[in-house]
Amino acid sequence: MGNTFINRWLANSADRAVGPRMEMHAGPAGGNVTSPGTTGESVLDPCALDNLRHLQHEDDPDVLRQVVEAFFDSCPLLLDALRETIDGQESAHAVHIAAHTLKSSCATVGAVELARLCGELEAIDEETERSACRQILDEIDKAYPVVCEALMQECEKDGFPITRS
Repeated sequence: MGNTFINRWLANSADRAVGPRMEMHAGPAGGNVTSPGTTGESVLDPCALDNLRHLQHEDDPDVLRQVVEAFFDSCPLLLDALRETIDGQESAHAVHIAAHTLKSSCATVGAVELARLCGELEAIDEETERSACRQILDEIDKAYPVVCEALMQECEKDGFPITRS
């Protein structure tokens, strides 16, 4: 039951509006990953993380880790698909689909800046220069590892560390 419930909840919550743009940077090893110029504001939306934590129960205490691992499994494939649509000069519709799927995954784990960037790509039209798309994709490529680090820290904080090779 746990995974079915999670999948339904994720499907219903992934398209929520995302918050304001935050500049991201890599934090010190073991430290919080925050936005420069803020007072410790995380690159992750704490409300999204709390929503995932509220799904946890005694029989399935590591829901956040499960969702984060699914994010880690799917995002490299989604990023590759997005790169292929942009670099392959595919239609704006193909870019829209790839960006929308990635945006939903990012929103689910509270990666608001990544979701916002994906939303920019999702909104492109046939008139948009591919160089502009590539520039947004470069921002996504810079932000992604920062989000991954922050997600790993959240899981570690909850007592369910994730090791990635």
